[in-house]
Amino acid sequence: MKDAIEAVELAFKAHGNNSAGNLTQPFDVKGKTMMIKAGYIESEKIVGLKTLGLVIVNSLESLGTPIAIMEHSQITWLRTGAAGAVAAKHLARKDCSKVGVIGTGRQGRAQLIGLNEVFKIGHVKAWSPTKEHRDAYAKEMSTRLGIPVEVAGTAKEAVQDRDIVVTATRAREPFVEDGWIGSGTHINAIGADSPGMQELTVKLLKRAKVFADDIEQAMRIGAVNVGVANKSLTRENIRGSLGEVVAGKIRGRTSSDEITVFDCSGLGMMDVALGSIVHRRAIDKNLKTTKLI
Repeated sequence: MKDAIEAVELAFKAHGNNSAGNLTQPFDVKGKTMMIKAGYIESEKIVGLKTLGLVIVNSLESLGTPIAIMEHSQITWLRTGAAGAVAAKHLARKDCSKVGVIGTGRQGRAQLIGLNEVFKIGHVKAWSPTKEHRDAYAKEMSTRLGIPVEVAGTAKEAVQDRDIVVTATRAREPFVEDGWIGSGTHINAIGADSPGMQELTVKLLKRAKVFADDIEQAMRIGAVNVGVANKSLTRENIRGSLGEVVAGKIRGRTSSDEITVFDCSGLGMMDVALGSIVHRRAIDKNLKTTKLI
């Protein structure tokens, strides 16, 4: 995770400096929506895409031939956890120690592991609709990270009195209310990555300073997408991109009382950045496959 955070932070800085780019294209296959996520990072001389379970990394110097093809699930897990950590590093208060997590699946784990790399976390509350899931999460993560992870009785209890809140669900109805979130909280809104998905109410999003991984993409598929579609939110409700904050182009949090939100819909440059690391490690350890057919 530490390596992933470094790679993703570099990618966001490049994005803020207009030396990295992304393209996300959905397509329907027999009623199911698939995503192609492509991206490049100029300074690393890499370009590639993620689709249909694979991450493909190419060299910018020789676009015709991939340099690595790999399975995507672990890369997606790491890069999204790393993105949340980078966002909190640049948008949350520096003294954050209390975390609330809603959604105790794989990404709920990745987010907490990432946050634990950049903050001294003292206490966690976690909730999901399934009791077995939240109990297993609390037991596993407290042992894994050596910090107290408490099972919350409700979603509201999980986010009240927290410095950082993570939402990592597949919700299609907003469930985190404005009144639940105290001043100074940072929220990593991770779940929404397709049209119609939403975790935070429009009232909360209007109250907060929202920063997106990619503004145009967030308006289509991110945490703000439903509000944008029904015109209760506009482009002006997004203060800027995380890359612009990381690159120093705009300010993120400007006071300890502000509520900040990172709208994370997932970018191809993040997959390519981590795929490049995996490729280099494979070469270093002589694990590469050189003959495919």
